[in-house]
Amino acid sequence: MQMHLRPITIEDFNMVIEWAQNPQLDEYFRRTPPVCDWAEPSKFMQQMGDKYIVIKNKEAIGLLSMGIEDHLSRTAKWGVLLAKKERGDSNKVNEVVKSILFDKLGCNKIFCIILSHREGLRQILENAGYRHEGTLKKSCLYRGKLVDECLYSLLREE
Repeated sequence: MQMHLRPITIEDFNMVIEWAQNPQLDEYFRRTPPVCDWAEPSKFMQQMGDKYIVIKNKEAIGLLSMGIEDHLSRTAKWGVLLAKKERGDSNKVNEVVKSILFDKLGCNKIFCIILSHREGLRQILENAGYRHEGTLKKSCLYRGKLVDECLYSLLREE
């Protein structure tokens, strides 16, 4: 299985909006409709600077957000939505992200903020060595309600 990332382009607009508006996938977005605030092409490209399309075997399967949060401490944040996933894809994405952020960009720490009820993702992160650093109480408006989010992080040396 070959997996890599490519920068998002305006040609991805319809596909990403379709993913964001799919009720079966909105579980994976930290923000729910109205589609963030990038549901028109000009806003979409303005806000997609640190977003990438996840490619598996030449097919677009997801959207990944990744970027340096603090240049001095070399800390980076990432998150992913896999619209079309098979067993092991989440782990493979994590390996790609770690390779980029730790090996290529020299980060010391990477982290994800996830909806607290995402038990499957919590387990994937914990199995990959991420540690639960804390819970952000009622920090995200999700499906019309304020919900908790969890911060998971991984240090380079772990």
